Amino acid sequence: MNNLNSAAKTLAEVKRESSFAPITTSDLTKYFSNIKASSCPLDPIPSPLIKTCLPCLSPLILDIINSSLTSGTVPPAFKLAIVTPILKKPGLDPEDPNNFRPVSNLPFLSKILERSVSTQLQHHLQSNQLYETSQSGFRTHHSTETALIKVTNDLLLASDTGSLSILVLLDLSAAFDTIDHSILLLRLQSIGITGTALSWFTSYLSDRSHYIFMNNCSSNTISVTHGVPQGSVLGPLLFTIYMLPLGHIIRQHGLQFHFYADDSQIYLSSKSITPTTTLTLTNCLFAIKSWMTSNFLKLNCNKSEIIIIGPKSLLPSAQNFSLTIDGSTVTPSTQIRNLGFTFDPTLSFKHHIRNITKIAFFHLRNIAHLRPSLSVSAAETLIHAFITSRLDYCNSLLYGLPSTDLQKLQYVQNCAARLLTHTRSRDHITPVLQQLHWLPIQQRINFKILLITYKALHNQKRSPEGTTEEEQRDGDLRERERERERELEGETEERTLRENRTVKREEKGKGEKEKRERRGEREKKERKKERKKERKKERKKERERRGERDKEIKKRKIEKEGEKEKRERKKENKEGKERK
Repeated sequence: MNNLNSAAKTLAEVKRESSFAPITTSDLTKYFSNIKASSCPLDPIPSPLIKTCLPCLSPLILDIINSSLTSGTVPPAFKLAIVTPILKKPGLDPEDPNNFRPVSNLPFLSKILERSVSTQLQHHLQSNQLYETSQSGFRTHHSTETALIKVTNDLLLASDTGSLSILVLLDLSAAFDTIDHSILLLRLQSIGITGTALSWFTSYLSDRSHYIFMNNCSSNTISVTHGVPQGSVLGPLLFTIYMLPLGHIIRQHGLQFHFYADDSQIYLSSKSITPTTTLTLTNCLFAIKSWMTSNFLKLNCNKSEIIIIGPKSLLPSAQNFSLTIDGSTVTPSTQIRNLGFTFDPTLSFKHHIRNITKIAFFHLRNIAHLRPSLSVSAAETLIHAFITSRLDYCNSLLYGLPSTDLQKLQYVQNCAARLLTHTRSRDHITPVLQQLHWLPIQQRINFKILLITYKALHNQKRSPEGTTEEEQRDGDLRERERERERELEGETEERTLRENRTVKREEKGKGEKEKRERRGEREKKERKKERKKERKKERKKERERRGERDKEIKKRKIEKEGEKEKRERKKENKEGKERK
């Protein structure tokens, strides 16, 4: 173990006290480069200025951080937070306090201190294999996508064998805010955190306070006796440690599960849903509820969801299934949102594709209104932020879907490319995508599968120094990027001029295009007038020819009538002569 000096190899083996290793200047530089310089009113110096003056301030900052690590105490100034209430989701009622998430804004240097502790604590958990294997939250090489791949793969394998799976999504209310400090310290002790390291965490959790800032108004300062601050660096990792025993409880009931931070999902597969299946699931949920109650966590039964997944032919047999969670009856849903991805009973993901398409076109229409005022780079940034990010989110789950379903997503990408490049709908889209270096949807999915596979095969191997090969490469890349940034400082003005010239060329090209379009419209109108004149002349000639024909016919008719009268007179004269 490199950073956290502990002899614990398992949860039960703690032979000597543990302590944090002092950080070095290179560690401090790495922490500063990886953390966002967000401002906090509690900072005596603006954080961007601290990052700029780091070469001068690093000895002082190192002294503050290392003194805290070696003494096992946290400075009181680092324990005060400004809480800003933020709506959990757009569209929620702002009058309901339960719809807000309390996000803590902490002093910038406290985040650096927490980062140094978090790095050593993560290494301790990783090297001693103390992580919950089914926990994907806040871990290197893990994400929502890896969590959903694991769950989806299990559900598809069960469906292929003709089994039905019951997937239960559990919701915790204010999970970070109800953590009991004494229980958390016991959890830390159980994983080998003792001595000065444990004293540091005791100091970190004790005597904390915060005040609420909203609409330019501040509340009184309030003492914090439980919970970990949301928005802190250590908070998510401490919550993961707090939840460690829950996996063992679920395994005792023979159920599969997966965690992502405070999002928990359990699932059970069976050839048919029998009373025994229901009883097993109910007992497991009761045990989870009991454990959470004893650990001051609240299971929100009203927001917990159930869905039954399996072959389409077997789903009708489970239509009457229901489950009781803490006295509340929960019935299966036809679709649920799992870590931002919509699941349906057959895992066809048609609802998810429909939702993505609907939201993407909503944003495309909004961007289209602004497009005349945007440069190409600005428009591309908006499209990647609002469209491409949705097309790429967990898109590895779409692998193997019919091309008819993926074509809907491809149409979204095509429309985004046409909007960005002013391409007409009748023009071919393939050259446009190649010009933008955008992979089509199917190839993006294949690329994501290959990328995840490569990372799974190569990036898990750790070097003797405790860092992954990928982290070492990333560090080298960041160093080269910093050197490159220093080289490019003198080219900023030239780049700005180039961008201005590009904008002018775009405007000029746009003006020429409009001129060509106007010229084409004029030529079209002139051709239309000429065709109209020609048709008028042809109609006039036709009328003249028709008039001459009518005259000729009338003349012949008159001649025939005259000849007929002559014959009749001759006949009458002849008959008169005969009578005489």
